[in-house]
Amino acid sequence: MTATRTADPAESAAVEAPVLSLDQLRKELERLHQHRHRTLRTAVFARLAEPPGVDERLEVAGHAGPQRFRVVEARGELELRRKLMREETEATVYVVPFARQLPRDLEAGLAGGRLFLPEAEGCSRAGSARRR
Repeated sequence: MTATRTADPAESAAVEAPVLSLDQLRKELERLHQHRHRTLRTAVFARLAEPPGVDERLEVAGHAGPQRFRVVEARGELELRRKLMREETEATVYVVPFARQLPRDLEAGLAGGRLFLPEAEGCSRAGSARRR
């Protein structure tokens, strides 16, 4: 039997997610996808400076050429799980402001096997420490 690691709510709530514009999010995706991952499904610990459009997509220059990522906000773990289950396309970026770390079963299905922390210039640096 394997145990899943759950994010510590006290630790997750202690740091506020950095605020990213859609352009900063696009640059983060380009940085993250400059190398091949087994999936394009990506999650970034951040809040958006402006709400995304109904079917917001970002054109990203990745390792294999241009790719369009659908932008999806999730306000909590249960909502993220529901959205992942109903995912329309693998090229999706989930904006996750509620936790710096996700349970292993969720991270396993993401690019790099984890939630990424932004490194964008000009974003709030509160959540910028990288986890390896």
